[in-house]
Amino acid sequence: LHLPGLKIAGEIEKVKNASDDMGLAVRGFYGEGSEAAGDFYQLSNQITLGKSEQRLLEIMQDEIVPKVVEYERRARDALLGKRRRSTEDAIYRAVGLLENARMLSIEEAMNALSRVRLGITLRLVADIRPDTICHLFLLVQNAHLARTSERDLDAINRNAARADLVRSSLKTRRG
Repeated sequence: LHLPGLKIAGEIEKVKNASDDMGLAVRGFYGEGSEAAGDFYQLSNQITLGKSEQRLLEIMQDEIVPKVVEYERRARDALLGKRRRSTEDAIYRAVGLLENARMLSIEEAMNALSRVRLGITLRLVADIRPDTICHLFLLVQNAHLARTSERDLDAINRNAARADLVRSSLKTRRG
């Protein structure tokens, strides 16, 4: 789940605590023990005893995910209502970073892409297509950069390649 509103509003810990009470785990982007790269979280069931896989899927789909999505929607509404200027600033700074940086770490790229995706969903960014951002979330990963590179990349060259890729993608795939 992409939960930038809850993360920015400082509400993600409440979701984690509520999830614990319901027998769920909220984990980072890469699973257990990882951070939430780009404000992406995994939501998984901790309790399986006595429930079929079908029933667990129904509970996740019909009860839990809609609640988390509603919490995220409320957090986004609050960001626009109470913290609009700082929210806009964070989003437009992220656009500027992605369009102009010559080096981007994976953390910088994921966080900036998350802010831009938030800006698109809040209708603050109209000239970047959502599918471009979603595609970039995958392409900026270290393994993707290594696979598409014609040579081994050290950290500096990897960060430069990442920035080049993002700039190029945003130039050619704008709305």
